[in-house]
Amino acid sequence: MGDAPVDAQRDDAPAHAACAPAVATAGIADDDDGALARIECEGPALRAALVALRGARDARAPAWAAELSLARAAAARDDAQLAAESAALAAGRYGVAAATQYRPEPPSIGALVRLSTRTADELRFAAEGERLCARASALRTALVPALHARKAVGDTRGTRALGSALNALVALAREAAELDAPVRGRLTLASRRLDAYRARCAVRPLSDADAAALCAVAPDRSGYERVLDFYRLTDAARFSFGRALSGAQHFTDVRRNVAIVRADGCIGGVAGVFEAYAVSGERAPGLNLRDDEPRPFRAIACADGLGEVYERTADAEYKLLTALCVRALGVRGSGGAAEAAAARAYAGSITLWSKKPLCASCSAVAREQLRSRLPNATVRVLVDEDESVPDEAEVSRACAPSPAAAATPRRPDGEGKKKRVRLMAHD
Repeated sequence: MGDAPVDAQRDDAPAHAACAPAVATAGIADDDDGALARIECEGPALRAALVALRGARDARAPAWAAELSLARAAAARDDAQLAAESAALAAGRYGVAAATQYRPEPPSIGALVRLSTRTADELRFAAEGERLCARASALRTALVPALHARKAVGDTRGTRALGSALNALVALAREAAELDAPVRGRLTLASRRLDAYRARCAVRPLSDADAAALCAVAPDRSGYERVLDFYRLTDAARFSFGRALSGAQHFTDVRRNVAIVRADGCIGGVAGVFEAYAVSGERAPGLNLRDDEPRPFRAIACADGLGEVYERTADAEYKLLTALCVRALGVRGSGGAAEAAAARAYAGSITLWSKKPLCASCSAVAREQLRSRLPNATVRVLVDEDESVPDEAEVSRACAPSPAAAATPRRPDGEGKKKRVRLMAHD
């Protein structure tokens, strides 16, 4: 963010005397071009901004040092230790017998993932430093022609005075750029260790039969984590969750949505439970619909996160609710009397959990069309809106909407985002 020092024909200029006092005493009488006057005018504000940044740095220094120490400790773990961390976590989550089927992310790797990016506060601090550097650099750039002009006419005194001040601007910018050095060191350390770890991870073989063994997934954040633990390090080209197209699956960026459904009550004429998970996309991990299966719900075309518009029949939520109705309840959308009777007879509870907010198509299916197909069912739609596990106190209790509530206008998108889980229900 800084510039190279200006050749001011002297090597002993103060390192951090940005717009130094010597400039003020150099005499503005010889300052025909106004360069020194401009530095006298703008210099105090730059110095004050640097002092403020130093104070902000000092206040954050203990926390930055602690995070850097944590990154060093996590980065020091070798691959064998990381594998042991993952195995211990799998045994604790899923039991010793089933632990070999799962590959949870080692806690040290999880820590490095967090430490490899700036926090919001660190981003703000870095932005302030960059703005100060830009201001100092802009002032220096504007005044360099004046320095060259003084050299050209042999004004030694003026050249030294202005050159010293411009060098001080360079020093100021460099100091501002280095104020968050511990943060940048942490980012570099964490990122390099993550790259090295991921590059050495071998693809874990997983057959279709093995993949089919993942069942009874809870419709909540723990169930979602279980799905990721099950597919971690598998072939990303075969079990696609989004952006990673080859190599071992690390879930650094899960583009495709993951949804889970659980329905209980009288299913297929007997008391039972229907449980399944799905990943958005065709031939994706989890439940997929056959081409010849009926489609009792109407999907609409809408844009995805990249702005691509298509009919949302391969979305995870659509696939799950279609399979529930067609395969478990026999509600195929044919409109026959027997089917209508079976649909009315189902009075169980359905919970649909989605990692990402539902698109307009899936929202209509889950909150309108499903209710129309199964008028006596209780449906809950849970949307995970935060990367952390939701607190119970922040989860709204499912309840049927009153007529007054139904008439209340919906809040604009973006309001009410403080809740980590959005929960809707109807009877």
